[in-house]
Amino acid sequence: MRGAITRRSFAVVVMTSALCVLVSCVGDSEERSYKKARALWEKKEYARAADLYEAFARRFPDSPKAPSSLLKAATICSDYIQDQARAIQLHEMVLSDYPGTLEATEARLRLAGIYEEASEYSRAIVHYSALLRKEGLSEAERCRYWYKVARCYFLQGDLDNALVGYRKAVGEGGLPCQDADKASYHIGFIQYLKANFKDARKQFADLLARFPESSRVCDAMIYLARCHERLNQRAQAQEVYRRLAARCPERVEIKKTTGAPSPKKAKPHTTKKARSKTQRRRK
Repeated sequence: MRGAITRRSFAVVVMTSALCVLVSCVGDSEERSYKKARALWEKKEYARAADLYEAFARRFPDSPKAPSSLLKAATICSDYIQDQARAIQLHEMVLSDYPGTLEATEARLRLAGIYEEASEYSRAIVHYSALLRKEGLSEAERCRYWYKVARCYFLQGDLDNALVGYRKAVGEGGLPCQDADKASYHIGFIQYLKANFKDARKQFADLLARFPESSRVCDAMIYLARCHERLNQRAQAQEVYRRLAARCPERVEIKKTTGAPSPKKAKPHTTKKARSKTQRRRK
């Protein structure tokens, strides 16, 4: 889904559907109502399952299963029936009705993802930033959220804030974060875009030393070579290109930058007598 997400056109349909399902479940006990929703989920009747999970949460708001039931309804809407407007509404209900729960944390993370997918980066940043303010975060969680914040800023075109976020995502001391190699690459790439070629060169060289098995190694080598070129360090650039050709022979950039001649087809050898016969036939 791309572009702005609207909710007004769905509000009446959602409320009417939920009310009808709620009325149909009035006679059921809490356990039976939940089992009905789960049975529909297992049968892959996703739309009806979402309705029953939402109806369960509305009818039994104090049930221990209410937060997860509401989150399941939101997840079904988002991932299975592609009703993102309703998914947003349900995720926000989890946040407002059950703050401080694990389901609320998951709802906020999923809500941020929906906005990011829709290219509504400012809204995504709001939710990722709220997750960063949560107490008791592990270092891995902090790195993860900073990486997502940085990515949204980068996609939004805000390179300065993206740079701050990616630096946080690398991690401070101890073991590197899960996405530290990707964050390191983006730090170098942003420095390259800002024409800070010395800083970019240092960053790419550091990435290659710290993360030799990273999926970003080939890209880092390409931009490291380009940094050398920008700094008029042609010998160093050619050395990096040679390493690149050995490590990543499939990359198209190698053919463009190494100066290696493309193979030419050999012309067939013909004798003078054969050539004269060919010329007579053409005449």
